[in-house]
Amino acid sequence: MTSTRLKTIAKHIDPYKKIADVGCDHGYLILEAFENHNIEFAQAIDNKSQPLKNALKNITQEGLSSKVIFTLGEGLENLWEEVEVVIISGMGGFNIIKILSNNQNKEIKRFILQANRNVYNLREFLMENNYRIVDEDIVDEGEKYYEIIVCEFTNEKQVYSEDELKFGPVLLRKRSPVFINKLKHERDKLTVIDMKVDAIEEKIRRLDEIICWQKK
Repeated sequence: MTSTRLKTIAKHIDPYKKIADVGCDHGYLILEAFENHNIEFAQAIDNKSQPLKNALKNITQEGLSSKVIFTLGEGLENLWEEVEVVIISGMGGFNIIKILSNNQNKEIKRFILQANRNVYNLREFLMENNYRIVDEDIVDEGEKYYEIIVCEFTNEKQVYSEDELKFGPVLLRKRSPVFINKLKHERDKLTVIDMKVDAIEEKIRRLDEIICWQKK
């Protein structure tokens, strides 16, 4: 069964039809994209041979191997030239930054990014390198929160506030129940720390302010 995280990532592919999944693992995201988002082509990329073999097996079982290119590689260096959307998910933020730093293809229409950690650093990189965040989502799976960033390369430098880098410019605007629950979870973890530290008290205060904002 496809996870909520992968389903949420895949919904941001529309309206594009040609994707690359970097770190494809078992190929489940690609299968979800074919089944529910009518893509025409996918490139499965992974830097380890076993996950790529797993993806090949699963995709072949569904009769879709003729529509997928399987690439053993570190990132985007062997990207098929007609790819419209690049998906990089399930890895650390600094790994995603490294992959994007080596990207020379400015024709990609959209990037869908999901970092397991260091999301602040990833947003900061996007801001400093002319990527505009056009959408964001957040999902909760087994008490783990995953933030999904949808961005596009532009010719203009983007400017995001400290709160937007930390919490997500679109997530702050949407204020979904999952987003609010994540903030409450972070606040609760801070409140049980048995020490009086100004920095911790300031974080708690700021989280409370954001939690109590009224959605405009």
